[in-house]
Order: sequence, then C-alpha cells, then structure tokens
Amino acid sequence: MPQPARTTEQPTAARLNELFNKGEHATVVRLCSETVVTTELANACVLAACYLQASDKVTSWLSAVAKERRELMVSRCNQLRATTRASPGGGSTTPAGGSAAAAAPATGSAGDCARDPRECR
Repeated sequence: MPQPARTTEQPTAARLNELFNKGEHATVVRLCSETVVTTELANACVLAACYLQASDKVTSWLSAVAKERRELMVSRCNQLRATTRASPGGGSTTPAGGSAAAAAPATGSAGDCARDPRECR
C-alpha cells in the first residue's frame, strides 16, 4: 500500500533562525534536508550543519549562500567546528565566549560578519 504524500510546511528563514538560536541544530538540518535550500534559508542551514559537522550537507548547501558570503561562511563554519570539537563533551552549541544567539545567521555587510557572526548574511 503506498504511503500518503508527506505534507510539510516549507520552513521560513525566521523559523530556522529561531530553532538555530535555541540550539536545535539537528532540527534545522532535518528541515533543510526536506526542502529546497534557497539563498534565504542557506545561512541557517549551513551553520547548523557546521555545528553537527555534517560536511556533506555543508557542501551541498554552500552553493545556495550568496556568492559574496561563501568565503565568510566557510570561515565561520571552520570556527564553529573547532569550537564544537574543543568543548568538553564535544557538543557545545555556543561559540567560545559567546551564545547561540551570537552565532545566529542574520543580515549585514561582509565586514560586519567578521566582527559579529550575527551579521553573516
């Protein structure tokens, strides 16, 4: 017997950012995996995958990040991976000396992003 079609709502950037800020990185990655990752959604998807060290997802979704932001996102991803590996228990959801909100994808210029990760979009 065929299974009914899955009807899931398309995630919004606001919803993904909310989940990301709550540290629900696995949920963000799951939602991103169930939809077409657009430029609007890409930052949250990539950063959540970075936290989970899901390099296959990062590679897949990085192309959806705005071209002028990709190098910055790769750098941020490397920082997040290093922080996660260095934390006791290996599962920290916050960057060293920061909060989950500080790592949240948001808007701003490339120069701002280097100073403040909330400005990475």
